[in-house]
Amino acid sequence: LKARSPDDVESQDALATLCQAYWSPIFAYIRHRGHDPETARDLTQGFHGFDPQRVVSLLVTSTLHTFGLRRLWVVWHAFESSGTEGYVVRVDHGKLVWEPFADPRPLWTWIAHWPASAQAFLASSTDPQVPTFLGRAKATTMLCMPLGEAGERLGAICADRNGAPLELGERELALATVLASGAAVALANTWLFHRVTMASEEKSVFLARIAHELRNPLQAMLWDLDSVQGGAESQPPGLERIRQNALMTLDLAKELQEFAEVETKRLTVNPTPITLDQTFDNLRATALALLDGRPITFQAHVAEGAEVIVTDPFRLRQILINLISNAAKFTARGVIELDASRAGSEIVISVRDSGVGIDTTDLPRIFAPFFRGH
Repeated sequence: LKARSPDDVESQDALATLCQAYWSPIFAYIRHRGHDPETARDLTQGFHGFDPQRVVSLLVTSTLHTFGLRRLWVVWHAFESSGTEGYVVRVDHGKLVWEPFADPRPLWTWIAHWPASAQAFLASSTDPQVPTFLGRAKATTMLCMPLGEAGERLGAICADRNGAPLELGERELALATVLASGAAVALANTWLFHRVTMASEEKSVFLARIAHELRNPLQAMLWDLDSVQGGAESQPPGLERIRQNALMTLDLAKELQEFAEVETKRLTVNPTPITLDQTFDNLRATALALLDGRPITFQAHVAEGAEVIVTDPFRLRQILINLISNAAKFTARGVIELDASRAGSEIVISVRDSGVGIDTTDLPRIFAPFFRGH
């Protein structure tokens, strides 16, 4: 259950009620047994996350402490390897000792015959379906906790008191079911998160490949345009506009590739000292191409003390071209001003225009991804 917004009091109240109903019997039972309630409190945080090992570890610890058990066998699906992981966990002088399974398949075979529901139950080692290694370990009565229903069995826990008698009533079994069901939901969320992450990475690789393929023909087009411009005594009308549009399209392809690099955490910046007068002159050529034939004046000014800045020249140009392009798009006539000034130890660069401007109600959201104003 998730609140739809910070102001969604109804969902928040329902969430609080659900958490209280879910965890209260666990707290009460642990207090009744005289155990440290911190174990249960850790569960409220540990079952929210995307680390399956942590979820299983908390479940194992809580199961052993809550029911006074001495050892257990736990298996679960390992997402990364598409296989299974299994451990024997023992309490040794107050500490938990984890020993990996040599072969978890016999336990999985037995789990496949468990009831279809996700209810915890007691099993006897005399049952012919119980794996023989449990009998050799002198297990007698075992607490069995399915992690998920049979349609989506994510793992399981079998626990005992190291061969000593184990008697648990309906209340204890119901509590074990609650613990296991919470862990099963957390495990399902971790695998869903990993699948979404993998899909996102594949999407980013696809975008990077598309951007790379777009840049090749665009670059060839620019080479041909440069050849035509360099060899012609008089340039055909609109040739420079075609060149500027090709450059803008090339920048879009670069942005697409950079977006993929951001997604995969591969984006880098290369700070270097640059002269803003030269940068603004280059931007002027781009701006004039956008404003050609329109009653709009472009002005650029660098104040004293703001001539040199240390930044990534490509990123700075990318940002300013976006701002200038937006100014040109929403200005019918008047002026677009590009200005740089010093403010203490910083350089402030601004783009102003005489167009319609941004509605004040849209200002809090203008940096949200893909947001468009009125």
